[in-house]
This record gives sequence, structure tokens and C-alpha cells, in this order.
Amino acid sequence: MVNSAAMTGQDVRKAKFALSAVAGVLFGAWLLLAICIPSVLRAIDLTDAANWPGTRATIVAAGPGELCSRNGAHALKVRYRYEVDGNAYTGDVFEMFGANCYPDARIDELVRGFSAGTSVAIRYNPKSRGESAISVDGDVALARSQAMAGTAFFVVYSALALACFRFVQVRTHLATT
Repeated sequence: MVNSAAMTGQDVRKAKFALSAVAGVLFGAWLLLAICIPSVLRAIDLTDAANWPGTRATIVAAGPGELCSRNGAHALKVRYRYEVDGNAYTGDVFEMFGANCYPDARIDELVRGFSAGTSVAIRYNPKSRGESAISVDGDVALARSQAMAGTAFFVVYSALALACFRFVQVRTHLATT
């Protein structure tokens, strides 16, 4: 007597493929949601910020901020004041891109470059003058290249995934005929 609940070798292969397909789709969704969309949005924001007007700001304080990696790197915390049309504002964004994580030796060097009273160039949002950043220009190129790389990786991954699905469909069709 044959047990009808027993799986054949082909059923096991199909189950493994289905599990692999689900994992592949989840990985692709993660690529899209965690890498592609945020990097494209950041590039768009930075492109806008690169066109903001600039002014001079005075550094109020600088120092190591929160720990941002397991190997002991810290964020650079910079506070500055600036004036636009007679109104005073305070800012604390060192890098619009958010890649503000440096080894402690580099933090010390950066802090020396941003000592209290130092004048720095900033850009501010003309629609919301309290929104500003010290560096924007170099960040735009980096954000654009990361957005392009992330999108290219997602497109290549998607093309390979579709090719694999099509291969399995053809193989399955040929095996049943």
C-alpha cells in the first residue's frame, strides 16, 4: 500500500524552489525598500539642497557625538549660528547626506577645524530658513552615484530573478511533456 501523503522527489524540489522563490522575492523587496527608494529620495533632496542659497555661519561648538559603529567611530556634532534677513537661526547638520561617522582620530581632526568662532559656509532652505547644512555640494554627487548603483543592482537582480523563473517554467513544461 502506497502512502498518498508521501512527497516525491519532484515535490521536494518544487517545495525547495518555492521557498527559494519566496526568499528571492523578499530579498528583492528589501533591496527596493531599504536601498533603492531611500537613496533616490535622498539624491532628490540633496539636488534641491544644492540649489539653496548660501550664507556664512559661526561655529558655536563641535565635538564627538553619538557612537555610530561597532568599531568605535562617532558622529561629528557641530552647532552653528547664522542670520538670514535679520533673523537668527541655529543649525546642527554637518552633512546632509548623513554619512557622518568617523574614527575617533578623524573626529579630533574635524573638531579642530570647527573650533568655536570659526566662520563656515552653509546652505539654507529658502522656504524654511531654519533648515540648513554645512556641506551639500560633495554630498550630491555621492548620493546620486549611490542611487544609481542601488537602482542598477535592483534592476540586474530583478532581471536575473525573472530569467530564473522563466528557466524553471520552461524546464517544468519540458519535464511534463
